[in-house]
Amino acid sequence: MKRRVTLKQVAERAGVHLSTVSLALRNYSRISQQKREEIQALAKEMGYVPDAGLSALSSYRNAVRPQDVRSGLAYLTDMGPQVPFGKMVYENASQRASELGYNLIEYNLGRLDISMERLQSIWWNQGLRGVIIGPFTRQTRLSGEWDRWPVVAIGYSVEEPHFNRASTHHFQNTLIHLEELQARGYRRVGFCLPDSLDKRTDGQKYGAYLLYAQRNGLKHVPPYTREQAKADEIDEWVRRHRLDAVIGHPPHYEALLEKGWKVPEQIGFSQWIVHHDDKKNKDLAGFDETFEHLSANTIDFLVSLIHKQVCGVLTPPRFYMESGSFRDGLSVRPRA
Repeated sequence: MKRRVTLKQVAERAGVHLSTVSLALRNYSRISQQKREEIQALAKEMGYVPDAGLSALSSYRNAVRPQDVRSGLAYLTDMGPQVPFGKMVYENASQRASELGYNLIEYNLGRLDISMERLQSIWWNQGLRGVIIGPFTRQTRLSGEWDRWPVVAIGYSVEEPHFNRASTHHFQNTLIHLEELQARGYRRVGFCLPDSLDKRTDGQKYGAYLLYAQRNGLKHVPPYTREQAKADEIDEWVRRHRLDAVIGHPPHYEALLEKGWKVPEQIGFSQWIVHHDDKKNKDLAGFDETFEHLSANTIDFLVSLIHKQVCGVLTPPRFYMESGSFRDGLSVRPRA
């Protein structure tokens, strides 16, 4: 039986210390890119394969090791505390970080007059271990050099760089949403899908609708894409396409009521996202995208990258996706 090639053997061939090989094979940014590539090529040539058992043991030891001084993680966003969604995401992520021995420190670009380059210098000097890119109020591109830290972005509001991402499974969730409405007898479902929501979900909701329509032999209904709900336009759109159900936001529901539609007798309505603290619309059906769980699991994702010292913008990036569930309500018919 052929003996396993060890890190020590790779280090001896490369003429470097054992720790240098270990860091290079994990793409650690303090090793120059040229040296990393040389060592990685040599390890591949020699047939080196990581020991899965030792890797798992190392991750476990890092996870359970007592931490007298908590390590810091950066949380970057532009949402202020007045935005309930942004506040909820940060608080759940912060709680999970604390459970794992980290302090999640918020840096709000909506309030800080500072360049990304200067901010990253502060992170480096403070010894922060990783970065969470939280939700932003609008589609954003970020500058700066990111190869010093493991980075995970929540959702798709930051378009570039193409970070590792943690997101709700918009495609699968939309298929589940449509199947639930079909189980209640709805056959002509229209999407109130503003362009901003389509971009923030990377086109996955509309893509799922197209697949669903093809699978079920349904006629394509173009979505209502205006950012602000206009009652006359929505009424005309519903009538022109003879819709029997609409997926949208509460303002779209209010527009239907304004034009005299009876819900659910004449038309069904379901929300894209159920907000648990929205007492006004608590009786509306909709989809629970479990953002509370996603926020916490994003921290787990980032910490796993920290343990493996996987830094920077990866090619290709890594993804964590979480499914949700449909919440029944009085705005749709009961299941047959």
